Amino acid sequence: MRWSTIFTAACSLLALGASAIDIEVKDIKVLLTTATGGSDKTFKLQPNRPLDKPIDLETDSILRLTFTTSTPPPKYAHLEFKEKDTNTGVIAVRGKSWIYEVPIKPSDGKARFDLKSTQLPAGLRRSSGRLALSLTLSSPSTSSSSASSSGSSSPSYYSSDLLTLSLPSKRLLPPLPHRHALSTKAELDPAFRPQEEILWTFSTGEKQVGWVVGLLGSLVLLVQAGWVGGLISNLLSGRKTPSPTRNGYSFLLTLLGLEGLIVKYWINGRIYTFLPPFLGLALVSAYIGKNALRDVQVDRLASRLRA
Repeated sequence: MRWSTIFTAACSLLALGASAIDIEVKDIKVLLTTATGGSDKTFKLQPNRPLDKPIDLETDSILRLTFTTSTPPPKYAHLEFKEKDTNTGVIAVRGKSWIYEVPIKPSDGKARFDLKSTQLPAGLRRSSGRLALSLTLSSPSTSSSSASSSGSSSPSYYSSDLLTLSLPSKRLLPPLPHRHALSTKAELDPAFRPQEEILWTFSTGEKQVGWVVGLLGSLVLLVQAGWVGGLISNLLSGRKTPSPTRNGYSFLLTLLGLEGLIVKYWINGRIYTFLPPFLGLALVSAYIGKNALRDVQVDRLASRLRA
């Protein structure tokens, strides 16, 4: 909802419950000056009688509106800029509007509003440049206690069209496009252009190891494994150890299977393909290991009884 609609609805509510009293406005003047002062003009306006000819602002013009109201002055004073159709010159049906507050001195009821071409409001800079200017004054109804001091408890209201204004084209900006006015064609709207593909990588490239270095590393590991196996065989050669049972061999095979799964996962496996066989083989290994320990305990007890 535009601010003009809200403001008009608010002013219409002032007359509910009582008839509105007209606010007296006099000495309505429009002073048009420039930075050089060579084309200063003064326009005197009558209430409800807007100027016939539009006022054209230059790039350095200053438009000053002054008027005097009755005392006590109204509480609300606003200027509304309505956008006009540049072709027909009438107020656009779906045109935009902008409302700005006008300060009024409470002592004497004098008001002044300045519009500088060099410092146009952001809203007016996005307009078409052809605007209709109107003045609206209003005061809400007062209570009985305040009515004795103000002299009236009824709401007051004043509204009048003032003039037509043309802003300099050099001070205007192109209007913002509406959401429904965007083109749906890919070649016209940059929002529909294909975006670059995003590739997530942890490094620029995998580190490659030469076959010579890989062969030397494998030899080092085999030498260490042979050295450890020789030490174990030397330790066990001087002692008489019982041969493993069938459950013991099965337990060793399951442990080798677990190690093989771990190595495969480490090389090129995935966690969702690694976990099911690993967990199943781990359960089987635990069950066989328990049986192997029981067989070792039975053999130990049997050897003690024979001794």
